[in-house]
Amino acid sequence: MDEIDREIQELRRQVESFKAEPVRRGIWLEGSLVVRVYACSVCGWEMDYKTDYCPHCGANMYELEGL
Repeated sequence: MDEIDREIQELRRQVESFKAEPVRRGIWLEGSLVVRVYACSVCGWEMDYKTDYCPHCGANMYELEGL
């Protein structure tokens, strides 16, 4: 039983030390330059193509794209 208790305590320590960041959500804003540019609505990072997330800030673009 002592081994199981130690494993449970270790798992609790791992869970308590886990640092989670909130999920950011945004949309790609289309620019009006000669070359098509998309900017992240969260951080302003500009790209020439859309992705499901912003590679700069990690904002999830997939869920809000259809709104």
